[in-house]
Amino acid sequence: MAERESSMDWPGLGGDSSKSFHRSYDLSVPLYLKWKYSTGGAPKDFYIGSSPAVYSNLVISGGIDGNLRALRADDGSPVWKFNTQGSIHSSPSVTDGFVYVGSEDNYVYAVDAISGELIWKFKTGDKVWSSPVIAKGTVYIGSHDGYLYALEGKTGKMNWRLKTGGWIVSSPTVVNNIVYVGSDDGYLYAVNSETGQTIWRSFMENQVWAAPSYSQGRIFVSSGSGFIYAVDSKDGSILWRFHTEYRVRSSVAIGEGIVYTGSVDYHVYAINASNGRLVWMYLTSNAINANTPAVTGKIVFATSEDGFLYALDAFSGMMLWKYDAGASIFSSPAVSGETIYVQSSDDTVHALTALPLKGIAALPSRETQTKPLVEDKTALSVVQTGPSITTSIIIGVSLAALSLGALVLYVSRALRRKGQ
Repeated sequence: MAERESSMDWPGLGGDSSKSFHRSYDLSVPLYLKWKYSTGGAPKDFYIGSSPAVYSNLVISGGIDGNLRALRADDGSPVWKFNTQGSIHSSPSVTDGFVYVGSEDNYVYAVDAISGELIWKFKTGDKVWSSPVIAKGTVYIGSHDGYLYALEGKTGKMNWRLKTGGWIVSSPTVVNNIVYVGSDDGYLYAVNSETGQTIWRSFMENQVWAAPSYSQGRIFVSSGSGFIYAVDSKDGSILWRFHTEYRVRSSVAIGEGIVYTGSVDYHVYAINASNGRLVWMYLTSNAINANTPAVTGKIVFATSEDGFLYALDAFSGMMLWKYDAGASIFSSPAVSGETIYVQSSDDTVHALTALPLKGIAALPSRETQTKPLVEDKTALSVVQTGPSITTSIIIGVSLAALSLGALVLYVSRALRRKGQ
């Protein structure tokens, strides 16, 4: 079974070793700004793909300046920083007091979570954007040198490595002693976690930068082809695929019978996990690159390069609330208890809580509204009712804000479904 963590921790990318990006409890909106911390070391809108990890009372994140930082979760004050010799796009993972992260200086690092002191480092053959995952004391991580590495968590000793045909930007997922990882060669790999032997590989038609997500015997993954795939975890056979309008680098978040992802075509997608049919899609104002949504009960929290954190109804796609971070967001939200942590491209970590803070008002959106917002978007939903599909269009109050691109996309999908 996949290793599940405490709801108070988000120990690494995806929140658990199966990369579910999911917490079962509900968070309420609006959220309140608890604190934010900025290094001031990054230009606005510079690409930072590192997403925060939450461990005990620490929020740990990597920066474009090469520093791995630990902040106090309750007030954002700095605890320690550790400098690598390259930018950090890898998302840190924390287990048993060890912080693991990759850097553009070609190294994988293990750092003490309490003191920030170096424990060990391991040199790969190229930069490391992949994020580590830890299972049974072993660190699994990829590198731009094309290798998937298995390293001993306490010493950094290499147990094995597997060569693929391209960069590994994808972050591995480990379930039932199998490591799943994508490669720039277009393949999704299933690898024996003990021996490093390939069990199967399945062609995803283009580069796979996303981390595979696991749920109920299926692997959900996206690729640069613009497709999201459901793959049988046993043999790699493709069960269904769903096509967006442009490439997808976002991983897939697992909800209740629905999976969620984002695309460079500006949309957040909700897809039926069983059959691959569209449930709804929501149009943001910019690309969703490597950002993966986080699901908490009935709300999907999604980020975009437009600089917003969106709270969307998990079943209808209606926007409930949004927060302006003031700079592009390329990273994924981390959820810990009642708080969501987001890192924006200006190297600022934002802590937003569902618990009202004394003397602090709920954050408005850019339109200075604190109530749920539905006016500026159209939620398109497809609801399955037995053997037929009923398509419902929920039109917002202001038709002037309707995106022509979204309308054309919706009509094309409706015609495609009609012809099936």
